[in-house]
Amino acid sequence: MLNITYIEDTIADWIEGVTGGLVIIAKPSKERPKVQYTAINVIQNTQVGMYDQEGDLQPDDSVDMSYSNLEDVMVSINTYYDDVYTAYELATLIKDSLDRTTVHETLWGAGLGFSRVTDVQDIDEEIQKKFEKRGQFDCYFYTRSLDIENIETIKKIELTNNINNDGGTVIIETT
Repeated sequence: MLNITYIEDTIADWIEGVTGGLVIIAKPSKERPKVQYTAINVIQNTQVGMYDQEGDLQPDDSVDMSYSNLEDVMVSINTYYDDVYTAYELATLIKDSLDRTTVHETLWGAGLGFSRVTDVQDIDEEIQKKFEKRGQFDCYFYTRSLDIENIETIKKIELTNNINNDGGTVIIETT
């Protein structure tokens, strides 16, 4: 399973480190801050290739199965209000930080491999019947999802025959 909250927190930490400003997770129903801020939104993930699976036999004869897959994750990054920077300049500052080796390595250490980025757009957005200055771009990252389950082996099978009310029962047990 892909941990979206972890991805959001990782991206927020990166942007806070670059801008020193406020970063929020974009939720349409939440009230927006009154100061310059950056909103991030993980809006799409696409499975790349087929799942890898691996099983480990446990001492109790159960099997721990792990399923892993490479995912392509799109994150929309939006900057709002003109303050220290214009919204466009702030978005450009964040985007340009992706050229730094330290940013790549920090994101990679958190399990996000940088893939590609779109151009920064200088667009206004209507929020609560007012227009806000906004800079926007999308980033794409590769990450690996992981699901784990334990499959227990069948220890006992009990078959009951109720044809003609004879009630015969057969029990099969594994050792």
